[in-house]
Amino acid sequence: MSLQDTIRMSTHIALECCNMINVKIIEFVDDSDKVAPEDLNSLLVSKILNDLPQIQHHTKLVMTHEKFPNISLPNDVSTMEITKLSKNENCLMIIGFDILTKNSKKLYEQLLPLLMPQGFILTLEKSGAVCDYSCLKTYELDVILEKQINKKTLLLLRKMRSIAKNQRIVHVNNYEFTWVDELKSIMSVQNETGDTEIILVSEGDFECGLLGFINCLRKEPGGEIIKSVFIQDNKAPAFSLQEPLYMKQLQLDLPINVLRFGNVWGSYRHFPLPSLKPKLVPSAHVKQMVQGDLSTICWAQSRMSHMNYEDLVDVIYTSINFKDIMVTTGRLNPETSAPFELGNDCFIDLEFVGFNTDRQRIMGLCSHGGMTNTVVADKYLSWIIPDKWTMEDVATIPCVYSTCYYALYIKGKMKKGDKILIHSGTGGVGQAAIHLALHEG
Repeated sequence: MSLQDTIRMSTHIALECCNMINVKIIEFVDDSDKVAPEDLNSLLVSKILNDLPQIQHHTKLVMTHEKFPNISLPNDVSTMEITKLSKNENCLMIIGFDILTKNSKKLYEQLLPLLMPQGFILTLEKSGAVCDYSCLKTYELDVILEKQINKKTLLLLRKMRSIAKNQRIVHVNNYEFTWVDELKSIMSVQNETGDTEIILVSEGDFECGLLGFINCLRKEPGGEIIKSVFIQDNKAPAFSLQEPLYMKQLQLDLPINVLRFGNVWGSYRHFPLPSLKPKLVPSAHVKQMVQGDLSTICWAQSRMSHMNYEDLVDVIYTSINFKDIMVTTGRLNPETSAPFELGNDCFIDLEFVGFNTDRQRIMGLCSHGGMTNTVVADKYLSWIIPDKWTMEDVATIPCVYSTCYYALYIKGKMKKGDKILIHSGTGGVGQAAIHLALHEG
């Protein structure tokens, strides 16, 4: 796991625990810290928080002005000397370097008052350093996360908390829901007394929806009292508040606790997928990954094995039709307007312009998938382009003129002297109908 992913995970854990909208972050850089501007972790945290549109945040980079005199920072990051910080900063997370290695009483006394209750410290310890974990007990800090990254150690620390007087356990599962009424009853009592912590427990069910349920409940008023234990290890002991395995984990006061095989605790996180690398392919088409979401339109590799290469056309131009707008915006189900074909996932575009295997200029219609670099031409729905027509102009002709020709000549038997009423004359089909009607006279 990369440093950025580990910091992202740490930031998400902190936000999950405190359920905040307005977030303050402080990164402390001491004059003795041998770090460059590109090593600052607050810039990574700021970028991570920018991916969460509901979170308002501001980061303070605490250091002397001589440390990085010409540093360029984003708008949501400011610099300040530690002497000018308020004692009421109430920040969610303090970021630093080698905090455990330094084991400085003065440093702890400077940083800890700046944290909100149950706030976090994120420290990156240098390789080969001997961390003094004994100071954690002195300053009442718990280790929430510890990760080795490129011979360095990243630790997420949190202020210890006192255990709630009353801890109520509710066992949940996907097969019966009597526990829902029990949960409602406990929560209603809690609203009156205010001294209860609720622990939802799922044991041995990998498909339990506990985690999503917890995320929703904790956003409700009073939801901060709810915690969860998701036991995915079938060999783990039955859940009990007296069992040391669970007792020690619950003392960390994390809302989501997942126990995997081998008594390993963790949680599930959402990470952005790495960007796909483009590759050279013989044929590709434009497809929409999620119907209705225009941002998911992309190029995808085409299946060429079934094609008749004698009728193959190298596509130069295509156009966007009204049907394409309806399909891509989710207003029209593509399966209802294109023939079903196993493996077909391309429903965009009806017409194309290009060169056939004899290098003739061709325009044509297709039922779907015309926005591609190669297409098989239907001999009944493709035509040679007149020499005087440009390929750019021709890209707008096949669909609208074929529609009008079918309606006016084949079905309507239009002839010279007839009267015709054309609605929406400014659209593509309307313009084509007007031209054909004027041509007849």
